[in-house]
Amino acid sequence: MIKLFKTFSVIVCEYLGWLTIVDKRKILHYLDSHKIIGTCKTPLISEDLFCLSSIKVKHKIYKVPRLYRVLVSLLISMTVGAIMLIALSHTRLSGVFILFSVQKKIERALQSDVPQVPALWNRIEVFYSNTDRGNIAYLTAYLRQLKGLQWPEGINCHFVVCNGREGREGEIQTTKRWQSQWSAIPCETWHGGATTIRICVVALSDGTFTTNLQKRLVHALIKELCKRFGIPDESVSYPKNWQ
Repeated sequence: MIKLFKTFSVIVCEYLGWLTIVDKRKILHYLDSHKIIGTCKTPLISEDLFCLSSIKVKHKIYKVPRLYRVLVSLLISMTVGAIMLIALSHTRLSGVFILFSVQKKIERALQSDVPQVPALWNRIEVFYSNTDRGNIAYLTAYLRQLKGLQWPEGINCHFVVCNGREGREGEIQTTKRWQSQWSAIPCETWHGGATTIRICVVALSDGTFTTNLQKRLVHALIKELCKRFGIPDESVSYPKNWQ
């Protein structure tokens, strides 16, 4: 199996023109010394057929169609491209690739357990969580333990957009209030109306710890909400230092 793999690698390299005359001679010597040439039933390279268009199978000469050579080149290019994308996904550039699936993320986030009534919502408010990290579970525990808030329905908003700390960067989480199409509850820190959709952006009150990806996802979410419920742009509010 190893010999066959090495032989196939040689054929691929030859197709792509990566081998020099010296390389070919060394490889032929190796294949000959290991009795690979002319003894195996798989396509092999013979000394007089070491070119881009021919291979030797059982001492017979077959022409390699150009289509096969193109397909091999395409397969290698796709493999290299996939490896590069995987490598980039572990860097800060991962957010760029997430943007390609923004629409699907938005559609998934907007799903609810009960039917949605467009007339129920006419405003959107974006606000900061006033924490450097968080997701729904973290913010719920934070409010209950540190501020003594006991809302059985969970945190007082409909969406949480994470910043990569305690949640994936740009992740849009849907709260129970949105799933059940419940209004936010007026309290000492918020005096909005029952028709307001609240979007919590994980960051400090001055905007520290926000990311560009977060903001892009927030704008994409708002755009879809406005389109779906007929909410005008002037009915959307942001934090004072939002950019």
